[in-house]
Amino acid sequence: MDGEKAKVATRLIRRINTTYLARILGVDCVEETYYPCEDEVRYVCTLEGNEVCDMKFVEDTPLEDRISAMLVFMRIEHGNDSKRQGGSTP
Repeated sequence: MDGEKAKVATRLIRRINTTYLARILGVDCVEETYYPCEDEVRYVCTLEGNEVCDMKFVEDTPLEDRISAMLVFMRIEHGNDSKRQGGSTP
């Protein structure tokens, strides 16, 4: 694959990942920023205009581990919204 096709494929893969992350995490938007010098990826998740998660991961961290970490972080910081997430009632 030549350079331009590789860039387009990489952007497409990142866009698909952020769309799925938003659905899985139950947020409105996930912004992904790649820092090549640090070999890290930063995710900022927003819900109803409020930032609910801001985390960095090493590029080699599997997507499943990133999702798990973000879910745990958001539950610790914001609790389990039983109306939205289908969690248990108090």
